[in-house]
Order: sequence, then structure tokens, then C-alpha cells
Amino acid sequence: MIKGIGEEIVIEKTENIVVLEVFIASNCDYFDGHFPNFKLLPAVAEFTLVEKFAQKYFGMSSFVPLIPRMKFSSPLLPDTKVRFHLTRDNNKITFEITNMKDKKISTGSFYA
Repeated sequence: MIKGIGEEIVIEKTENIVVLEVFIASNCDYFDGHFPNFKLLPAVAEFTLVEKFAQKYFGMSSFVPLIPRMKFSSPLLPDTKVRFHLTRDNNKITFEITNMKDKKISTGSFYA
């Protein structure tokens, strides 16, 4: 995948739900040049990861025509293990990214 993004560990997988744990290392390519004195994972990188997991686990299209909701609540910092919770309802994906203490990092939904 991307340098610094660990292999995802599947915690739960059904036809319409997938829960993954992923380690985001400080050497991740997405941290390069983004706030050099306070590194955080850019929102677009968080969404890119969610989209890639939706493609991999649900066979969703890479074309995203509509993003009705997205909220970024906390920064995703280097060397953090996070949990991705994705739910599919037809062509709609709802997601939540949390840290390992269940603190929300981002939430949203999109159509693919």
C-alpha cells in the first residue's frame, strides 16, 4: 500500500461491515511536508485510506460522486494505531476512524 501504513488487521468482517486495525507510522509518506513542526495525517489521506478499504473489502468503485458528510474531530498523529469501522448500505459507505481508546478521529459517509 503506502510506505508507513501497516498491514490492516481484520477485527470483524461481514457482508456489510468491516472493522480494521491499522498502524500509521511516523515514516508514512502522507506526513511528508504536511505541517513539518506538527505532523498529522491530512484529511485527504484519511479519506483515501477509507476509500481503498471500501474497494478492497466491499468491491466498491473508486469513483466517488457524492460525499454528503465528513467530520474530522481529532488529529491523526504519527505512530498511532487506529480502528477503521466501515459499513456498506448498497452503494453508500459510512465510516468512523477511532484511536484505540475509542476517541473519534473522523466520521463520514460517501457514495461509490
